[in-house]
Amino acid sequence: MIAPLAVLAGLALFTGAGAGLMSLFALPEEGERDPLHLGWCFLAGTAFAGLLLLPPLAVDGRIPRAAFLLSFGLCLVLAAGPGRAHVRRTGVARFFGLDLFRALPVPLRVVAVLVVLLAASAALGPLVGWDERAIFGLKARILHHEGSVRGEAFTDTSVVHFHARYPLLLPLLEASLLTLRGSGDDHALKLMFVLFGVSVVLVVAGEARRLHGPGAGALWGLLLLTTPMLIGPSDGEGMTAYADLPFAAFATGATVLLGRSLEHPDRGRPLLAGLLLGAALATKQEGAIWALALAAGVLLSLRRHAAARPAGLARAAATMALPALLFLALGIAARRWTPPAVWAERYAAVFDLDWLRQLGGRPLAIAPIVLRPLTNWRVWGWGWLLVLAGLLLLRRPRLTRPPFFWRATVLVVFAAYLGVFVVTPNDVYWHLATALSRLLLHLFPLAVLILAEQVGANGWPGDGAAAGDRRSAATEAEAGSLPTRGPGYVEGLPR
Repeated sequence: MIAPLAVLAGLALFTGAGAGLMSLFALPEEGERDPLHLGWCFLAGTAFAGLLLLPPLAVDGRIPRAAFLLSFGLCLVLAAGPGRAHVRRTGVARFFGLDLFRALPVPLRVVAVLVVLLAASAALGPLVGWDERAIFGLKARILHHEGSVRGEAFTDTSVVHFHARYPLLLPLLEASLLTLRGSGDDHALKLMFVLFGVSVVLVVAGEARRLHGPGAGALWGLLLLTTPMLIGPSDGEGMTAYADLPFAAFATGATVLLGRSLEHPDRGRPLLAGLLLGAALATKQEGAIWALALAAGVLLSLRRHAAARPAGLARAAATMALPALLFLALGIAARRWTPPAVWAERYAAVFDLDWLRQLGGRPLAIAPIVLRPLTNWRVWGWGWLLVLAGLLLLRRPRLTRPPFFWRATVLVVFAAYLGVFVVTPNDVYWHLATALSRLLLHLFPLAVLILAEQVGANGWPGDGAAAGDRRSAATEAEAGSLPTRGPGYVEGLPR
């Protein structure tokens, strides 16, 4: 009983610290539609804890137990002060997303509760999967017991997973919880992944609510929550303590916040977006792909919708870059104490022209294998099929800035992931079988959000959708993106 309570206490401190950051960042709340709920706070708090724990490893490859306790102490200060004030200001019901929950019909509320309870009960057990034990759990226990990445236990590939340079945010968070518990017992550590899952659901549901009302937000959030790949306990799924669910949550949050900043540049949202992007960089190496995709998405969006306040947008970009680059620098510095992965030399082949000339037929060969998992309802439910059907069959009158930015970012990331499979020197079919579904999980929350916006733009759920379109159109008119008369003119907007 003590183990789950210690883990829950640590997770509460992370969330409270994130709530404190919401107050310090002075993030704007867009009326009743956009409360800074538990999802944003948990993601910000875990990112903040990682930012506190990486510097000791970057300096000399060691992290004393006092560093873990100090990080929890700072989290407690933030939670007890500005964090508590933020929860009071937001309201307990809105903070925990209960307003979205109440927007569901009663039978669907029962479904949501059962899904979360089943996930939480499964999370009370130990780490059992290969990656969750060898890549993350074992490193967390070594950091807890030895406080170093320089010892033989960490660097010997016959003891620990052969990729000693895998980003360390997740092992550091797990080691923090082990330190709070006072032992290396990993029972109930997976409760952290339940919160990552709930957080990304709240982020997507909150953004859908902001655009199209609480009913839409609740239903799209439930679709995401009940997707087996997000909440399932099988190998590679969300509740198996792999890094892919936390990465998806950080990347989705950064993308949503950056999309909002394209409409209303300010200081708070870009700062939080940069913190979440930095956490993604410190969670998986695919974070570099997402950073480049976000930059590409911004450039494509600006080409389509010229910025009315380029100076404000430039300041927002610089603000976002600061925490992301700090995470990147600390991660690179911490890596120098560990040996390179044993397979790193094989990837030098991707720069060999002779190797690349042999790959001309590979894109067509892997295309059916890439598409087939999207129809696997045991993994994705109806999620990807609904996304593809909605985008292909529903009319999209006019893309405003955030939806266009989401689509551009997802397409760039998807193309980059496919490019990795095309040029990989590993057996491509083995690589697809072991990694494709987990990489698609990175994209899935945003894909659901894109579908929610597309459906809302076609008139569902009625007044909420119309209000969202009017608000987006008004924003663009104020920014000068819509002409006063002629094609694209919106009747009734300020001129």
